[in-house]
Amino acid sequence: MEVIKVQLARTVWLFDIQELNSTGISLFPEVFNGFAKRYQFTTLPKPEEIHSGAGLIFKGGKFVYDSAVVDMDFDMRSDGLVASCRHSTEAAHEFLLDATTWLGQQIGVAYTPRLMRKRIYRDELIVQMDAKLAMLSQKLQEFSELLTISSQKTIQPTGILFGEDAGTAAILTIDRRMSTPWEENRYFSSASLQTA
Repeated sequence: MEVIKVQLARTVWLFDIQELNSTGISLFPEVFNGFAKRYQFTTLPKPEEIHSGAGLIFKGGKFVYDSAVVDMDFDMRSDGLVASCRHSTEAAHEFLLDATTWLGQQIGVAYTPRLMRKRIYRDELIVQMDAKLAMLSQKLQEFSELLTISSQKTIQPTGILFGEDAGTAAILTIDRRMSTPWEENRYFSSASLQTA
């Protein structure tokens, strides 16, 4: 399998965001503007959003990860932080580490990993498979042939889901990419896992 492109790589840190600034130091305008300048965000929250209690969304930022400049989006919400890019969840994670360290330096607090309750990852990739999904097993191939004969149309498996017994959302999905010929073996894959 070959990754053709990363459509989305997102890392979410869930925790009470007020614990990052437990003494209530004013972040606007100096810290806010410094943050926006540090990461060169092209789209910033509107001034009326800053004190509304709603999430703050920063778009089109730049972050150096592994000697490459990565485009980064950042959301600050009451229940945590979200970093999204098209590189990897690892790059998004490193951005969050950098951002919280920088913020802590500006307001004189140290970010500690104990604040974080949970990490969530989301990956969306376009991949080129080495073979069709039907080739995964002889039974799948035989069933595809049976369906092809019965329907008089070319039928093949179009996706596969992996999940846990609890019945929650799938951990990993691989779905045929829409409007792509079968012979290209291109698939959309989403996962609640780190990119690596």
